[in-house]
Amino acid sequence: MKMQSKYPKSFNFFPETYLFPHHKDQINQSKVKNQIWITKPIASSCGRGIQVVKNLSNFKPLGASIAQKYLKNPFLINGLKFDLRLYVLVTSYKPLRVYFFDNGLTRFATKRYTNKIGTIKDRFRHLTNYSVNKFGDKFVPNMNAEEDDKGSKWSWKGLRRYFKKHKINDKKCVRQIKSLIIKTLIAAESRVSHLMNFAPKNDSCFELYGFDILLDNQLKPWLIEVNLGPSLTTDSPLDKKIKGNLLEDVIKLVQPVEQQQVIDTNEFIKEKNLDTNKFSQDDIKSIIQMEIENKKRGNFRRIFPKQKSKKYLKFFQSENSKIANEMKKV
Repeated sequence: MKMQSKYPKSFNFFPETYLFPHHKDQINQSKVKNQIWITKPIASSCGRGIQVVKNLSNFKPLGASIAQKYLKNPFLINGLKFDLRLYVLVTSYKPLRVYFFDNGLTRFATKRYTNKIGTIKDRFRHLTNYSVNKFGDKFVPNMNAEEDDKGSKWSWKGLRRYFKKHKINDKKCVRQIKSLIIKTLIAAESRVSHLMNFAPKNDSCFELYGFDILLDNQLKPWLIEVNLGPSLTTDSPLDKKIKGNLLEDVIKLVQPVEQQQVIDTNEFIKEKNLDTNKFSQDDIKSIIQMEIENKKRGNFRRIFPKQKSKKYLKFFQSENSKIANEMKKV
């Protein structure tokens, strides 16, 4: 939210959001009372406690909660609202290295969407949480992992095939999704990097995130939330396929390399023609680690740093930006 205030045009992918009770006075003094909001308890999951409300001034949460402006113009397929669960792996915050998994989940509501006020309490119409909709009368379970564009849960690849079949160009949308992922992680980078100073061996740390994203009717992606512990349960053949491949590639990417796979530092510096006056030993170590990760990334694709990373460097709040500035050239 601080980055959104500082860079409003660059961080315009996050709906207006308030925290209860922290922003209570701010809400009462604003003009947001008569808008529709989606509210959820902090540190909750599986759709528990989520409500769609018309007036925040009458909202009385039982504990700390988030209120997010409801997006009333979602992209619809067969009249149904959906969101995306996309998987992102960070193998380092010092310097930042971000990998995007090439498949994910498309999760549908089970009743046709309408933005009429009288329907806002219908959870099967307005919520896309799988944990909610699987109890709906119109929920269609996946029975075959290869049929990943049917039923109430598709794959990310299945959605992209749908776009292609219907001549919908999603290339800009995909670029925007990757960009909002990078910016979101950069927004947290300074705080996490500081905490990493207390880790006894921070080069062995990693984090798998589940990014929940909603597409509006112009195919603009909106960040709904980032899950620190995305569900890895497998209730269907499609879940088993996607999450099984995900876990396999996470383990391969983060596990230590065999002794024979260790890269000789001096040979690497010579091969890459690295300027040792420009790079510190820690920088070179990070570059070598990135080279090792690239050889065992499986279905992950590194989205940061890359050759075109320079446009993101202004958003960094720590010295990591200097390291990333050099690493993008490698």
